[in-house]
Amino acid sequence: MFQLSGTLDIHMEDIEATLTMEGLDLTLESDNPGDMLKSLNIQKSRGLATVRTLAEELDKMGLTLTVVSRGKKVLVMGRKAEAGITSRMLRAPHVEIGSGTEVARILAT
Repeated sequence: MFQLSGTLDIHMEDIEATLTMEGLDLTLESDNPGDMLKSLNIQKSRGLATVRTLAEELDKMGLTLTVVSRGKKVLVMGRKAEAGITSRMLRAPHVEIGSGTEVARILAT
């Protein structure tokens, strides 16, 4: 098993984010993660499939990725995700949806 430790500052076009790694937990902090998805060319129509696949792979590796925007937990993917009713309805067992208002704001961008 591997352990991660450190901080990575990410700058893409007009987007800034910080990825913090501690043990098997990764935290991505960004004021607008939706803009990051756009820059990575992830289409909204494929967004759920991409998140579902990423979450499954993170779980297989024992990793957890938490996405935080403006101090609020937006999404948890991987091992420590606690799937609620929405995640079960979306058939995404390794995805935990945090702040509904933040998720809506990201999807609206």
